[in-house]
Amino acid sequence: CVASDGYRDLFIGKGAKAEKIVVTGIPNFDHCERYRDNSFPHRHYVLVCTSPLREVFRGEDRPSFIRNAVALANGRPMIFKFHPNEDLVRAEKEVRQYAPGALTFRDRSAEEMIANCDVLITRYSSTAFVGLALGKETYSDFPADDLRRLLPVQNNAAAANIAEVCRRVIADRGIQ
Repeated sequence: CVASDGYRDLFIGKGAKAEKIVVTGIPNFDHCERYRDNSFPHRHYVLVCTSPLREVFRGEDRPSFIRNAVALANGRPMIFKFHPNEDLVRAEKEVRQYAPGALTFRDRSAEEMIANCDVLITRYSSTAFVGLALGKETYSDFPADDLRRLLPVQNNAAAANIAEVCRRVIADRGIQ
């Protein structure tokens, strides 16, 4: 079970048998429109969703990332949503230094924040899928064409589709 035709092609390219792959969608990314109905009070801003690259020892030039986000914002209001696994004290200090005046959030729903933003900036994060699914101007370290190709189908039925695939597999194997 895969999220999209793009993922189907990706797995086939890596040697998976085409007849064993079913595009079902993926439950946590198959109905992003639901995030538009939310109580997050801010609207029309540039949202920066951080990634915990330093915490997983991949390294990151956070000052450069923030400066780039400020340049992309071009004077528009900014909100930073921190990944829960990162050093939040350090992250807030960096934003205060390089993006003074930006709002910061340690919690709240990133998806609802994305629904209310005009622009989404992230690094290596699945939040880019939410931004693309909601038609947001989205910047990521993943190539944009790849993200659009892999974007999970928005069918609001992924769980049911996956369950149906499981039923077929069980029936084909005679499992009771």
